[in-house]
Amino acid sequence: MRMSRPVIERLMEKVEFADNGCWVFTGGLAANGYGMISAGSRTGRRRTPRTHRVTYEHFVGPVPDGLDLDHLCRNRACCNPAHLEPVDRKTNVARGVKKTLQTECKNGHPLSGDNLIATPKQRKCRTCRRAANRRYERKKGQAA
Repeated sequence: MRMSRPVIERLMEKVEFADNGCWVFTGGLAANGYGMISAGSRTGRRRTPRTHRVTYEHFVGPVPDGLDLDHLCRNRACCNPAHLEPVDRKTNVARGVKKTLQTECKNGHPLSGDNLIATPKQRKCRTCRRAANRRYERKKGQAA
């Protein structure tokens, strides 16, 4: 059986040290921006842990049960354990990068108050929706 090098050794070869203190992982990133590295397990199965978790556990210790590692630097590719803090999920989400809501539709109408049609998945402009309904009704009337 071939013995591979320790995961931490392979990981650190793919780290660039930024001026702001971030240890930026330059290897494979998941779609959400977190660094991932392939690692073996005792059962022989491969797994791909997140790089920030690997460095935290190597240099600091295990992450307490029920806690997530929060990137204090807000850089998901960073794996510097000094930039990571174990926090509960609610705190981690609350600290996360917030998406800003659109305040206007593509036609410049306000997306607020009586002009806002809010559903769980989207926000629509009532003025534009009415105009689209009128166009549809006119078209439907011409086809009959």
